[in-house]
This record gives sequence, structure tokens and C-alpha cells, in this order.
Amino acid sequence: MKPRTLLVLLFLLLVCLGLVGVFRFGVFCSKPAELRSCAIFTKPIDNPATLIIRDRSGAELAFHRRAGTWLMDRPALARARQDRLERIVGMMQSLEFSRSFQPGDDTPSDAATGLAKPIWTVVLAGPTGKTNMLHVGAATPKLGSSESETFVRPAGTKKTFIVRQDLPAMLLGGAEDYRENK
Repeated sequence: MKPRTLLVLLFLLLVCLGLVGVFRFGVFCSKPAELRSCAIFTKPIDNPATLIIRDRSGAELAFHRRAGTWLMDRPALARARQDRLERIVGMMQSLEFSRSFQPGDDTPSDAATGLAKPIWTVVLAGPTGKTNMLHVGAATPKLGSSESETFVRPAGTKKTFIVRQDLPAMLLGGAEDYRENK
């Protein structure tokens, strides 16, 4: 192999590694690092008190927190699995996007993203009545990874976001999967 060919191949390898680094570490927020916030909800709910998870058929799981313990209200009255509810509440409080699309951008259609009729709708409310509602669409394989990403849209906006989590898998399950088995 000629030295010139070796140099060209090394240059191409460095360019590819640089691109992988840029895509992997999410340099898609357009603001400077000190101002960058990729949070879906800019104002998290203080002391979340109510959580509602609704599937696309309209079936609903409703929970409320009393004295630090999550309880199921619908479809049955029961003590809820604390670990599962805390994980979902934590996700809603800290969810960040890796990419976002305005309605006019070259984006997949709502039917393709699963947001025409969301797979899940998650509502988190505080004691004062402030709510954050998230429509969860389809999960899609993350390019160059075995992980999945999910299309989401907060209520009240037409902007579509991609988050680095498989939210449909996180939310999957019926009442028996959310009820504590003691």
C-alpha cells in the first residue's frame, strides 16, 4: 500500500470517528453549551401528586400520591408499585430530547411517528393543578445502536421531539403490572 493511500484512509477514519462522536453525544441543540437546555418540559411539576397513563384505545390508569406513597385510583383501588411510578415520574420531570422538528420541517408524518393517534398519553399534575402532558408516539431504532428512540410531542405544541428512550416499552402493561403484589 502506498503511503498516500494510507494517509487518505487514516483521514477518512478520523472523519468517521468525529461524526460518530458528534451524533452519539448529541450536539443537536443549537444554543451554546452554557444556555443549552434540551428539556421537553421547561418547568417541571413541583411535588407531583397525580399521574395518568392513557393508551390509544382510551383505557386509563390513574394514580395519586398520598403521604409519599403512590396509590392506584383507576381501574381499581390499590397500592401502586412505587419503583415503577417513580421511574415514570422521574422520566416526565427530566425528559430531554436529542432532536426536534418544527411542523414545516422535512419530518416524518404524524402517522409515521405514531403521533396521529398517540400510543400513550402521560399526564403529570401537581397539587396546584399545573400539568405536563406528553403524547408518546412510536419507538424507532437509534441509528448505529441497539437502543431505541421515541417520537414525542408535549400537549399544546405542534413541535415533534425525539428522545433517547423507548417510552412505549417503559409504559407497556396493564393494571396488574402497576399494582403492588403484596
